[in-house]
Parts: sequence; C-alpha cells; structure tokens
Amino acid sequence: MIPLNLNNSINQAKEESDLDIGDLKLISTGSPTMTIKRPNLKLTLKHLGKSKTNTKFGFKKITSKYEVVKNIGTGTYSSVKLATEKDTGRKVAIKVSRRTNSREMAKKEYEILKSLDQKTIIQPIEFIENDIKDESYLILEYFAGMTLDKYIEEYGHLNEDETANIAQTLSNCLSYLHSKGIAHRDIKPQNILINDDKEIKLIDFNISKEGKSKCTDEEKLTKFSKIFYTQISSPLYAAPEIKGDKLYTESVDIWGLGIILFTCLFGKMSDSKELICFKDNTNNIEDLILSSTLENAWLQQMLLDCLNDDQDLRPSSEELLEYF
Repeated sequence: MIPLNLNNSINQAKEESDLDIGDLKLISTGSPTMTIKRPNLKLTLKHLGKSKTNTKFGFKKITSKYEVVKNIGTGTYSSVKLATEKDTGRKVAIKVSRRTNSREMAKKEYEILKSLDQKTIIQPIEFIENDIKDESYLILEYFAGMTLDKYIEEYGHLNEDETANIAQTLSNCLSYLHSKGIAHRDIKPQNILINDDKEIKLIDFNISKEGKSKCTDEEKLTKFSKIFYTQISSPLYAAPEIKGDKLYTESVDIWGLGIILFTCLFGKMSDSKELICFKDNTNNIEDLILSSTLENAWLQQMLLDCLNDDQDLRPSSEELLEYF
C-alpha cells in the first residue's frame, strides 16, 4: 500500500490516463495497485486494463476505444449514450447499466442479441463490464431515429400505408424471434425506434427470455409452444394474462404488436384515460377500431385479433404472415 497525496496523484494521473464517459470518470496511473486514502475516501485499482477478457475492469478499454458524444436516453438504472468508435468513426450506442441486477440483465440481453440475426432487431457489437464502478456497457449499432411514442407525439399518428408496412415488418420480426423460442415480453412504443423513412428497429431485450416447452409431445403442441412464469412487463401495455397473474406464452408479443398498430393509427394511448388499461376496456378499444374508417379491412381485423383478451385466440407469429 502506497500512501499518496490525492491532488498531486490525480494531477499526475491526468497526464497519463484520463478516462471519461459521460458522467463517469476514473483516473489511473497504470500502477498494478494504487490505494488513495483520505477521510471517508478509498479508491483501489487492481491491474486496470490488464485483464485478458473484455468483461473485467473494462473502463479503460471502453474509453480508449469509444468517444462519447452525448447522452441520448436515461432510465432508472441505465442510460444510453451516443459515441463514435475512434478507429473507424462509426457511430454506436452505449447502454450503461448500473447496479448488479441491471448489469446481469444487460449481459443476458447481449447474449440473446448475439444469437439473433434479423434486420429489424438492433444488433449488438460487444459487452464490457467495469467491476470497479459496478457498471456494464452494452455496445449496440446506432440507429438514427426516435422512439415511436415520441415520434407520434411530435408528428402525429401514421397513415394506413405506413402502419401496414410496420405491421408486416414487425410480423416478420416476431415470426423469426418466436422460431428461436424467444419472446421479447416488452413490446411497446418506447421500444420501437423509427426514422424519417419510417424504417423501424426493435430494441430493449433486457427482459426477453427463452420460454419453457409447453409439451414434449409434438402432436399435443398448440400454436404457442413456449410458456413463461415471471410476471414482468410495462403495466400500461401488459397483456391481460400478465395483469391477471396467469401463466402466459409468447402471445404477449402478439398483444404488443396490437399495441404498436393501435398507437400508429390512433395516436398516443395515454391521451385518453379510458384507454390506459386495455384489460378493463377491451370493449372501448373494439368499438373504436370498428368505428374507424380504415380502408384496409385486413389491417382492422389484424388489430382486433392481436388485441383479443384470450391469448389462445390471438394469431401466432406464423399466422400473422397470412394477413398480408
């Protein structure tokens, strides 16, 4: 242990290594072990940046490889930053997760995204952990756009043709996702990115999961082959079976698709208190859809089917493709 003068040490360290990412800052002189002792202050660095893996003491690695431009999103335990890769100039998004449970969720999200290859699903680049700060950094492709809810709030709802294109794009995406045995479980306007060309990306897979098989006998399998137990989702957009504390299937994503299409066509749901809780207001939703003047009858029917209260009566992701 080497006692150091804090101010002198930090000034010296700045000349050697100044690591900065948004509101995060850590200084290292590169010593194998450095302990700074002041009243109520203790900072210990062990072989910073010398780990053979990218998942331990990764703060130095991320700041040497990426330059943060600005913050583009903030949550309770995470934030998203726009950054550029120094060697290539490529723009990336860095999801910074704090606290142990959030880090674990981010790691699982990375593992799931690594296993997927579909153009509508946001693509991962790498995952880095910083054990000292108890943070993790999920590096993702950068998609220049905004979330669907913010887009509609700023520009108004989409027209039928634009909504139909999104319906087909998301249906193909869900068909692929479910074929892998994975449910997103949190499909909502805030997890859809949209750009000026109305192209979209599905994001935020931190509560996505591979379900348990409902039955080992293939002849007895229903159209929904996976079952989930954890009651987790955004309350405003959750399917009725989740709100009712029931076992549920990947059909919750079909409900989520209905939420997306409804939002595209009719605007922000929370503008009307009557529409906040779908479980208790299914008739109101159905009346609104049926009374609308949609030119595409299939789109109207698809919307009604996706928002069916009974999960077993909703179309499967494969059946969604039959609407087009």
